[in-house]
Amino acid sequence: MVQLDIKQINDLYYYDGEDLGCTVTADYTTFKLWSPLADSIEICIYENYKDINKKVYSMTKKEKGLWEITFKENLQGKYYTFLSTIDNNTKEGVDPYAKALSVNGEKAAIVNMIETNPAGFINHKRPEKLYGTDSIIYEVSIRDISSDINSGIENRGKYLGITEDNTVSSSGTKTGLSHIKDLGITHVQLMPIYNFDSIDERQPQEDQYNWGYDPAHYNAPEGSYATDPYNPICRIKELKEAIQVLHENGLNVIMDVVYNHMYDVFKSGFHKLMPDYYFRYNNGKLSNESMCGNAIASENVMVRKFIVDSVKYWVTEYQIDGFRFDLMGLIDIDTMNLIREELSKIDSNIIIIGEGWDMNSILSKDKKAIQRNAYKMKNIGFFNDVARDGIRGNAFSLHDKGFINGSYNKEIDIKKTIVGGIKYSEEINTWGDVNPNQVVNYVECHDNHTLYDRLKLTISDENNLKYMHRLGTSIVLLSQGIPFIHSGQEFLRTKNGIDNTYNLGDEINKMDWLRKSENMDTVEYVKGLIKLRKEYSAFRMRSIEGIKSCLKFINSPANSVAYKLINLNDDIKEIIVIHNANESNIEVNLDREEVIKVVVNKEEAGIDVINEIKSDKLICEGLSTLVGLIV
Repeated sequence: MVQLDIKQINDLYYYDGEDLGCTVTADYTTFKLWSPLADSIEICIYENYKDINKKVYSMTKKEKGLWEITFKENLQGKYYTFLSTIDNNTKEGVDPYAKALSVNGEKAAIVNMIETNPAGFINHKRPEKLYGTDSIIYEVSIRDISSDINSGIENRGKYLGITEDNTVSSSGTKTGLSHIKDLGITHVQLMPIYNFDSIDERQPQEDQYNWGYDPAHYNAPEGSYATDPYNPICRIKELKEAIQVLHENGLNVIMDVVYNHMYDVFKSGFHKLMPDYYFRYNNGKLSNESMCGNAIASENVMVRKFIVDSVKYWVTEYQIDGFRFDLMGLIDIDTMNLIREELSKIDSNIIIIGEGWDMNSILSKDKKAIQRNAYKMKNIGFFNDVARDGIRGNAFSLHDKGFINGSYNKEIDIKKTIVGGIKYSEEINTWGDVNPNQVVNYVECHDNHTLYDRLKLTISDENNLKYMHRLGTSIVLLSQGIPFIHSGQEFLRTKNGIDNTYNLGDEINKMDWLRKSENMDTVEYVKGLIKLRKEYSAFRMRSIEGIKSCLKFINSPANSVAYKLINLNDDIKEIIVIHNANESNIEVNLDREEVIKVVVNKEEAGIDVINEIKSDKLICEGLSTLVGLIV
């Protein structure tokens, strides 16, 4: 490793142009690369993706470490790499800013991006971007949503699979896009769709599986989800088509991004073309902060610029509506705040959420984008593991229980979740001074056990499992903050009791559409909760002050939490919510006798009145949520 003077590089060689990479027009093709260390940079032009022979051209060194070359012709259809020579050592690497790729990303493809747009893409109808707490996020894998042979979807496991409407399973239930629309969520969060390195795109998809948290190229789509991975335009156009169809069906699209590490440092263009700058080192070795062998040095100014450029590119070129940052705690605060600032210039409601876990890092704690520093990163959301663990038990303690599955004294964790993570009081306080749009409540995601599998591990009487599951999901969907649902959670998704299924194939990871038909009662229940949340703004307040003034907890028996929402703008006086994790019924006393219209009980949920009660108390059944409206 060369000992770089990082501060000197940052101070002397910051390039602020927004034109790195390849730019193609009808009349010329320009390439720009940043590498101030290089003694020379050459570009290799290949006629075909599998060619060994190449034409090599010297690039011109400009100010700020920039290298540039322009060809007075349209080189679309050809491929390119760069040759970087540093201290007589020459390496060939793929452009880190590559927008299009050959199969397996071995070369960058030269493409005029205008030609990658499906019909009508530029001006297609997009849904209104929503304020954070108005969002209901649904996490989806491009592959899992359609890989089941019973999905009724033709393009199984492909980008185009999510574009197919009116599909049904062999049992007649809605699948894929039709199911997502019917559920009523607002945002589809796509698990990694950038190009990742664990799948050989030349092989049949069925032979391999990976979630994709192993980045190879950040600015180009994954090829294994395309119908033709050999055609550089195909993957781009089909991903855009998927985004367009989701938009036209009223769904915003969040992209799962992994800017914290790369799958193979030594294979990456970052390292080959500008070694030892883009990654963190500890005592001369790559700093393994991500537990994947390395960590990206987001604090270095040109690394920060790359990340900012990349997210802006996905917004402007692909019309992405938001980002979920994997292991965001490994990224520095300044980078995250700059991302927020730049995206807000485009649209302040572009959503940014991430994992704020405090992992070992050479970054000092005060510079990490972690939960305890959330107050330093306004309008950036953090996944709330207090909610997850409080509801179902600690994710990393196999048989630990939570509120819904038999652990006592979890009421405070549930109250912290209900208030959206804000500092409601000295006792009900999650990360201090945060706003509700900074807290993502969830009980299940692609990581760790599904809620169903977790419950099977921790309870003996499976007759109660369905109701525990509904109770956990109802806490998430009726709490302040941003609710997050894992695809299939609504029909008790299982992964056969395995917690980490990142490479275990379709049989384990698929959305099992026959399972949906077996659990339609719970699907309808979750749909009703979503409808209720969307109907009444009291469940999605935007300010700390609003929550404190409108949400008041009510005394209730042990292992239950009850509260009322008052001073409402909606056409009702109060909403009463009770979450009862006891197996037996409980009684909750109210201030006075009221006529209460029940819209959620153990078996039903929604906005329609199930029954009407005139009383000064409410009976909530065991293992259930009750919601009553006072008009």
